[in-house]
Amino acid sequence: MDKITKIGNLASVIFGLLILFFIRVNLYSAEISIVKTQNIETYNEIVDSFIEASERLKGYDIKIYNGENNGEIIQKIFEKLSERKTEDRPVLVITIGPTASFIAQKFMQDIPLIFSGVFNWKKYINTDKHKNIAGVDISLSPEQQLKYLKLIKPELKKLGMLYTQEYTSEIVRLFERIEKSEDIFIISKKVKVDNPAEKLRTEELKKIFMKLYESIDIFSLLPDPVIFSQENFQYLSDACKEQKLPLYSFSEEQTKLGALLSLTPNYSNIGSQMALMARKILIQKILPSDLGVSNPIGSLFSMNFTTAATLNLKVEHLKTIVNKIYY
Repeated sequence: MDKITKIGNLASVIFGLLILFFIRVNLYSAEISIVKTQNIETYNEIVDSFIEASERLKGYDIKIYNGENNGEIIQKIFEKLSERKTEDRPVLVITIGPTASFIAQKFMQDIPLIFSGVFNWKKYINTDKHKNIAGVDISLSPEQQLKYLKLIKPELKKLGMLYTQEYTSEIVRLFERIEKSEDIFIISKKVKVDNPAEKLRTEELKKIFMKLYESIDIFSLLPDPVIFSQENFQYLSDACKEQKLPLYSFSEEQTKLGALLSLTPNYSNIGSQMALMARKILIQKILPSDLGVSNPIGSLFSMNFTTAATLNLKVEHLKTIVNKIYY
């Protein structure tokens, strides 16, 4: 082999290595942005599971942003992401929680977006208008929820709920559709407020709840942003204990704080589901609109046994099937 040929071959090798290097640099600079509405345990569990399940996404730079449960902070996060130069913008955005998912629609319209952590997501996310969005629901079927509630009270006949037309009327309707098949009555009261963006005052909640509690076996606290606040939850938790009424909540955090029980999706599974969607979008080039919004896989049953004792419920036998026990 003459000297010119050797030099040519060496140049080809160097050129090939340079191409691989620049491809690798480019791949490692491609960001997947995860924006959390706030820094809470359930959201962190989704994020940790997403990262763990993202082995096939090695080479992407996963960055996590915390919105601190503040709409202005979350909006600034998305403004900064959208204002980057085209080559520096994220190739995929993951949102967790309602506020982050809602605001992301406005700023991330030309970037694939996967959301989760949003109860009654159709109220907040418009997948018909925004074709760049896919997601994982966190709602569990009424039948599945009733199965666990009847473990607590086999004689359950009347399930109480408070709701607003704007946010949770559809959840109530879903339960009402299975009243006959499940041999149960849904006792619900609509809450009306002048401004749906404001919280229901605790004094008003007391008046409404006092008219409801005597006619129900279990009270179900729905994920309604008008009704739910920390102050309102504390009132309901205390009132239900005083009236020996089981409080069923939509959040494991609230079970930890005193609600009797909660049934939530398996958040670890949700992270894995979102990672699978991410691979399909980034590697297989499947459109988010073709993936749609998936149902959650699996559930977690949590119970507060100190609250159970306060209510004089004999539920010790359920410890073998409870996923998270609190005292």
